[in-house]
Amino acid sequence: MVRCPNCGHRLRSTMKRRKPAHKWRGEHEYLANSVAKVKRRMEIYRAAGGEVTWFDESDPSTIEDHKPAMCQGCVETHPIGWNEGEWHHACTLRKKCDSVKCGLFVCAIAHRLTKTSIHRRNPEWSGRTESLNDA
Repeated sequence: MVRCPNCGHRLRSTMKRRKPAHKWRGEHEYLANSVAKVKRRMEIYRAAGGEVTWFDESDPSTIEDHKPAMCQGCVETHPIGWNEGEWHHACTLRKKCDSVKCGLFVCAIAHRLTKTSIHRRNPEWSGRTESLNDA
């Protein structure tokens, strides 16, 4: 704490606070920076059966897909690659957490059909309406 040399009044600290890399609310985790989110997506991808390698941690485009993961959102599982799949937050909280337990790696159609929003009944994607038959 910094004080005024004349009167002794507390002054604001000139140091900027760093944001923590993650926060916890019970068993739910919230990640703050993009590098931590890419690493968590890799963990979820590996949990779905895929294999990836990240060569340069400052560039997310250097992730190489070795083995595709299996879609965890469709009834009949099918392989999906790193670039085609999406991270689905299967969490019941209003603010979706980033923990491994609440994360699924799903295909784009399954992700659109399981979103909890007004678009759930009639999801629009790329100018056409998707249905359960497309999933």
